[in-house]
Amino acid sequence: MQSKCSLSGWPEGFYKPDLNEQEDKAFDAELNKLKMYKIAAFTHIYNGKTFDPYSILRVPFEEN
Repeated sequence: MQSKCSLSGWPEGFYKPDLNEQEDKAFDAELNKLKMYKIAAFTHIYNGKTFDPYSILRVPFEEN
């Protein structure tokens, strides 16, 4: 998820771009443990231009 998402796509306070390499790897490991559910997938089309495909994920607090 991290590699496919721009900084603007992260919830506020959830991810910090100034992590060092070791902290970034630890963050990835923790992120990969989360239970996530894809609830929708779509391709963004705007003014006749096709952009990357997007997914909407649900990451339930109760299950994590």
